[in-house]
Amino acid sequence: MSPGQTLAVSCATPAPASNLWGWVPLVTGMAVVRSLRESKYPIVATLKWPNDVLVPEEAGANPRNTGKIAGILAQVGPESADRGPLVVIGTGLNINQSNAELPVETATSWRVARGGEKLPATLAQDWLTAYLQELDRGLTQLEHDPAGVALDYASMCHTLGQDVRVHLPGGDEAIGTAIDIDASGALVIEGREGRSVHHAGDVVHLRPR
Repeated sequence: MSPGQTLAVSCATPAPASNLWGWVPLVTGMAVVRSLRESKYPIVATLKWPNDVLVPEEAGANPRNTGKIAGILAQVGPESADRGPLVVIGTGLNINQSNAELPVETATSWRVARGGEKLPATLAQDWLTAYLQELDRGLTQLEHDPAGVALDYASMCHTLGQDVRVHLPGGDEAIGTAIDIDASGALVIEGREGRSVHHAGDVVHLRPR
């Protein structure tokens, strides 16, 4: 892989209140989406709960141009004697890979989403600056206005309203329609046996019936 094709960034920031920890990757995804949409080379992106950023089908020239453009991991560290816990947020973004250079068929890149023309080398730094600003703004809003964050997230989340399969820790799975994100950031689905709430899991968007 050539330099400048992807960007991986980790940052540490004071963790929010423990009841909001589940929102950290969601807020991070919102920061990624906003910084992509507002770039000099804008693309439309949406969110798959809890930690994937997608380029939807209508934004690409063909179905191969759709898929995951960024992934997010967030981990809260132990609390020290002189400060509260920190949360470490890792984000990886595909920037300049061509179709042939993407690692899996479900991935896409900024370059592919823009039609395939190689993007300038300065774009990574420009995006990083915008992303960190959006992340700071989002985490501040989470502290003061979590309800507003929830509304903003719902407007960006491609998972809500979808029929989904959630692969759960431990090997179980849940199938149903994603109907809500609760106050803790968990996914609520409506299945044959009623509603269930999931704080972690790998979500698969199922084909419409």
